[in-house]
Amino acid sequence: MLAYRGMDSALKLLEARIKAHPDSPQPYVDLTRFALKHADGHESLPSKAGAAVEEMLRRFPQDAAGYEGAIALHLAHGGREDAIRVMDDAAKQNVADPRFWLRSGRMAQDVWPIADADKRRANVQKINPFFEKARDL
Repeated sequence: MLAYRGMDSALKLLEARIKAHPDSPQPYVDLTRFALKHADGHESLPSKAGAAVEEMLRRFPQDAAGYEGAIALHLAHGGREDAIRVMDDAAKQNVADPRFWLRSGRMAQDVWPIADADKRRANVQKINPFFEKARDL
C-alpha cells in the first residue's frame, strides 16, 4: 500500500482500521509500528502515533501490546521519562495473566537497561517485580 499510493493513503487506511475495529488494540499497534518505521517520511506521523498509543492505553489498559508500543515510541524519540511513566502505569494493573507480566518485564529491560554496569543493581530492582508477578501467577 505504501509503495503504490503513498504515505497519506497508508495512514488513512491505518486510521480507518482503528475506526472499523473499535474493540481491538491491534489496529493501534499497527499504526504505532508503522510510525516507528516511517517517521522520517511524514512530519505528523509521530504525533498521530502518540495519540493512538495514548488512546490504546486508555481503552485497553490490561493489554501489554499498548505498553510495548508506547515504550517503543517514547524511547525512539528520546522520551525515557515518558517510558518510565508508562512502565509505572503497567505496574499498577491488576492482570492475572502471567504473559502480561513477562512482556512487561522484557519492556522494563528496555527502559532500565541492565547492561549499564553503574546502574545495573538499581535497574534490576526496578525490573524484577514484573518477573516476580509472572512467577507468582
